[in-house]
Amino acid sequence: MLRISESKNQEGKGKAIEGSTSSSGSIKVTKDEQTFLTCPICLSEGTLIDTPNGPILVEMLHAGASIWTVDRNGNRASAEVLQTSQTPVPASHQVVHVVLSNRREVYASAGHPNADGRALGDIAVDDELESARVMSADLLAYTHEYTYDVLPSGDTGQYWANGILLGSTLFR
Repeated sequence: MLRISESKNQEGKGKAIEGSTSSSGSIKVTKDEQTFLTCPICLSEGTLIDTPNGPILVEMLHAGASIWTVDRNGNRASAEVLQTSQTPVPASHQVVHVVLSNRREVYASAGHPNADGRALGDIAVDDELESARVMSADLLAYTHEYTYDVLPSGDTGQYWANGILLGSTLFR
């Protein structure tokens, strides 16, 4: 089985092509359709990002804005947003809703990393996250058109989303 995903255009749409190749190298296409090439690891619309001027909705942030990050020594530091992402998602997209014992909560795609590198979808009830106990981690239908992420300057690629330290999916 051969699967090819073309690069996405500005609306996040692309082509998903499936087929097979023969021993002589010819290709037989069995499926060729328009699709959304989605980010499986982004934040929900409405997520508040901590900044020196107070929380700001992730969808309102732009390159050059100031946000809080963590430096390599674990200290809170001001950072500049280097990049933002806004990715269209299909109606079937789901996010994990993580609720902590200290009432902090976040909605993000299951693959989004927390500060220690674990995917939010791998976090279970009673795990520790951000010095709090995980009370619930439920997969829910996502009702918005886009997911979002930001890349802060600095060494860690980390920032606070709804008061929970997460890693940026854009950090290399």
